[in-house]
Amino acid sequence: MPKAAPLKKKGWSTAKGQTTRKSEKPEGYNDIEEQLEEFKAALKDAHNASHDGKKKYEMTWPIAQIHHQRNRWIYEMYYQQQTMSEELYKYLVKMDVVDTALIAKWKKQGYEKVSAPAAYLWHRLYGC
Repeated sequence: MPKAAPLKKKGWSTAKGQTTRKSEKPEGYNDIEEQLEEFKAALKDAHNASHDGKKKYEMTWPIAQIHHQRNRWIYEMYYQQQTMSEELYKYLVKMDVVDTALIAKWKKQGYEKVSAPAAYLWHRLYGC
């Protein structure tokens, strides 16, 4: 039986026409890099936080909150304040920094104030 080819991680292919994750950062990335690093550090701290005495679902609350804050910050910069370039936004999408499904919900009328990814997920799964 032949061996299966190893799976490649998303964004790491170097085939013609594709870029690696070390591609050039677009203009304006340096302006937001510090804030993105703060979100990244906060997520890391939330993952490594003590889970003693917490219920299983309570452990994910800080992670979901930081995830929501980061995406809301990017959404407001790109769609509301229009201080982020389209090139930079597409770069963040390509690098999996942005939750496009959550931002797509915020763009729809009536969903502007969806405050929790769990509420969005509940609506998506059960249609309530």
